[in-house]
Amino acid sequence: MIHLLFQSINRPVITKEELICKIVAGHLDIVDRREVEEQLKLLQESAPGYISEKLCLSGDVLIRLNRSSSPESIRAKLVDAV
Repeated sequence: MIHLLFQSINRPVITKEELICKIVAGHLDIVDRREVEEQLKLLQESAPGYISEKLCLSGDVLIRLNRSSSPESIRAKLVDAV
């Protein structure tokens, strides 16, 4: 889902706030924003080479997706982690 979202905006970087808003807006079954933040944190811990977070000078948190990583290999790592 995150890979497709980054493809749709055609940028390798997005603010954390914008990413969370897009995820919540696109999925009516998600009502708790903290759930999205928690899942995002787990993804970052499980696949640090795929998705990373960086603090900007403005105070915004940017989320960067490594486009050279294949979503299939990341999915396999996540399955192995569970």
